[in-house]
Amino acid sequence: MQNDLAARHAERLRFLLQYGMLAPTRGRARAWSLYARGDAIELWLEHACAFASLDPVHRDVVIGCGVALAQLRMALRQLGAREEVELLPDPSRPALLARVRVEDAGASSPETYVLYQAFARALGAPDDAAHDVSRATLSELEAIAADEHGVLRWVEADSFAPMVVDTPPLDLGERCDVGGVASVIAELHPFRHRSFRPSTSEWLEESEFSLRAPVVCVIATSGDTAHDWLAAGQALGRVLVRARVDGLYPSFRDAMPELDRLRARMRTAPRTLAVPQTLFRLGFPERTEIVRLEIPKYDALHA
Repeated sequence: MQNDLAARHAERLRFLLQYGMLAPTRGRARAWSLYARGDAIELWLEHACAFASLDPVHRDVVIGCGVALAQLRMALRQLGAREEVELLPDPSRPALLARVRVEDAGASSPETYVLYQAFARALGAPDDAAHDVSRATLSELEAIAADEHGVLRWVEADSFAPMVVDTPPLDLGERCDVGGVASVIAELHPFRHRSFRPSTSEWLEESEFSLRAPVVCVIATSGDTAHDWLAAGQALGRVLVRARVDGLYPSFRDAMPELDRLRARMRTAPRTLAVPQTLFRLGFPERTEIVRLEIPKYDALHA
């Protein structure tokens, strides 16, 4: 009986790790890896350089790994499982970002199923009536971020620029060559897409495209530790999946320098209650663009 249970766990973990939505993109340097360990899945930071794993220069990549962790949790729930998550469970191994223990729970989550269906179809640009991001949707995204111990704040893009343009960025000293949050997210198949533009007559694989009347969203946390970075990443992952249901897409273009300036501004502000962790624009694709998602399945299992 015990052997049967272990075999069932192993089969489920193997299926989960082979799930196309969790597999890193072929040909890219992976920022993270998933390992099956008994009844648990471990999330490891794979980026290596002269800096320590949890050095502040790696904040962006750890946030991106938090997005991967959110994807793992949602995929588990779609399979009818529940998870128990330990963040940074072993101080002697800081690259071990999370250990997720898998527990049987019976039926799959209908909410998670609906969310993932948003990735299964191509989305065209909306009608002119659906030009602005719904305030009801933004309120729901705020609640999702709060559920992950984050704070989501938004403002119209036209109102955001004057807030940061005159603020000098933080002097961060030496920085490693790790990409931003967007480059890590691009490794996750739910966020891989190609867009069609009539002017080119072909499908283009790209991570950025034009948005109509976007809002600028910032996810902040109460602190600025590795735990906070992972929390911000999980909030971001769930927010982006929910936004996709309404046909909304993110853009991280120019987000890194804007975030640096915003963090500098908040650092000097009196009684700052939250630390900005990630910034992105959210909106509908331009009318000339149609988005098609690519969700192939690769073997992501590490023995």
